[in-house]
Amino acid sequence: MTRERDPLNDMTPKTVAVVGGTFDPVHSGHVELARQLRDRYNFDLVVLVVAHDPWMKATRALASPGDRLEMVRLATVSDRAVVVSDVDIRRGGVTYSGDTVSDLALIYPEAELSFVVGSDLEGELTSWERTDELFSRAGIVVVNRPGTPLPRGGSGAPRTGPPLTSPGGVEAKMTYLTIDGLEVSSTQIRDLLSRGVPVGELVPDLVVGYIARNKLYGVS
Repeated sequence: MTRERDPLNDMTPKTVAVVGGTFDPVHSGHVELARQLRDRYNFDLVVLVVAHDPWMKATRALASPGDRLEMVRLATVSDRAVVVSDVDIRRGGVTYSGDTVSDLALIYPEAELSFVVGSDLEGELTSWERTDELFSRAGIVVVNRPGTPLPRGGSGAPRTGPPLTSPGGVEAKMTYLTIDGLEVSSTQIRDLLSRGVPVGELVPDLVVGYIARNKLYGVS
């Protein structure tokens, strides 16, 4: 297993937040999430993992893995504490989060991994494939999503909750974090781009340029 680029001058991270996603396309909300995980909640490292073939998006055509990976790299190029990972792309096939954290556990063997999900997905976690691997290798961090508030109010302090248990009986530590910022989704961005509407501050400038040069999402 190839070690990911370490932006911390070879300092071994002790806490790593893992944000897996399709990033189709990456937007300013993703960038703000990574920034707050690092600066507000003190994770040593934030790893953005670009899915190869996400099983939950099987019914929709996606931009190529290479394009999505490059857009995430452009969006985070100036951030020393963010790593963009292609472990899922290099593995190929359908992407499952259990495989993602298993690979990252080999890359960061001394780190405590936290797998970040939106509050809209919390109720589905125990029905995911390979949750035994996911729960045994990473804690679960739930962050607020538009229309899906976190339990027990909106305080900015981290809150813990009862553990989730996988079908195989593996318990996952649950933590809830409030993230402030733009309420934007990739679906919204794709819709705006397909209609020729400028996306402005919703997407980093370098990513907007990449989309235009490569005529993605219906941009002509």
